[in-house]
Amino acid sequence: MTTYGADGVVDDTPLTDEIFEQENQPGGELVSVAGQTAPPAEPTDATAVAVKDEVKALALAEQWPHDYLNFEGDKLEVRLPSEQALSAFSIGVSKYMPAEVQNDMVGLFIAKHLSPGSYSRVFARMMDPDDTTYTNQTIGQLMSSLSRAAMEARKALSDAKADAG
Repeated sequence: MTTYGADGVVDDTPLTDEIFEQENQPGGELVSVAGQTAPPAEPTDATAVAVKDEVKALALAEQWPHDYLNFEGDKLEVRLPSEQALSAFSIGVSKYMPAEVQNDMVGLFIAKHLSPGSYSRVFARMMDPDDTTYTNQTIGQLMSSLSRAAMEARKALSDAKADAG
């Protein structure tokens, strides 16, 4: 239905459900807003291969450049903490700090030493009521695991330097 406004402008807005019936008519062609024919709904084999290769290339380019830690069945992407990070963390969570500062320091330490994906994974598992592996002690265990891994890595590097020199 075409209507004319007071200013003489044509308004082709459908006023019934007739438009839905037209879409389902055989022989219709899906057209994009720009008037171009839309791409086929299913990708061709060549398109699927190209997309798969592009995804694989992106995955390789975005590999985690640091370390991995196997923790409670997950392979977490981590950055091993430096000595100064461990010292700052130790001071930040000491009994002389207010509880709010201690909580902030734990959150900051975890955010700085886990990849965004691993950070999300840890907290998603902690919030999952059906995941009995992650408990209220999990964050402490994760912090201990990161600290131990950092100390072991430093010891291995020191031992390698001693053997080489």
